[in-house]
Amino acid sequence: MVGSALKRASSSLETISDQMEPKPPDAMGIGRTIVVVGLISVTIWSLVWYSARPVVPNNLWDIRLGMTRGQVSATKGDPASNRAADIWQYPLEMDTTCSVSFQDGKVVQIVAATGSKRGLLQTQVRFPVSLSSGRQGIENRLGTPTHFYTSEDGSKKMLVYENFHLFFVLSMGGHPQYPRDVVENISMYNPKKVTPGFSK
Repeated sequence: MVGSALKRASSSLETISDQMEPKPPDAMGIGRTIVVVGLISVTIWSLVWYSARPVVPNNLWDIRLGMTRGQVSATKGDPASNRAADIWQYPLEMDTTCSVSFQDGKVVQIVAATGSKRGLLQTQVRFPVSLSSGRQGIENRLGTPTHFYTSEDGSKKMLVYENFHLFFVLSMGGHPQYPRDVVENISMYNPKKVTPGFSK
């Protein structure tokens, strides 16, 4: 009886000892952990990249390149200018205007321009790129422009983004409220029909 009890006690001690001994790491478990960490890293990188990518509109003031006169009229109503003209003018609120140019009956350029209340241009045309910080704000979002022009008197600069069919005209100070470069107008254009640049 005593011997049998001792054998059972000895066996139980051996089992506990086996359970307490450190076991080699589970290779499959480590592999799964590495895969999960890798997937999380890729997801975070993708989110950062996605948030930093250029946010480029496909319209200005809900008007798209290639729209017909009838489509623009149905979307925005009759212009303030003559309907038969090649350029339609739409006065907006807060000293902002939108001009729509047609060639062969289709939109080839949309220009949103502002006057004295320059800081309100972005709000009026719902443009998704920050304009309040001027050239720096545009380049931070869209990158280096394809072309860069300066007016003859040096008071204006133009940033052209051919791939996005956009250009921006900036006035270079000269206003006590806006001492540095500010966006004066935004233009979406058909590169086959319109050539950006300052007239001489």
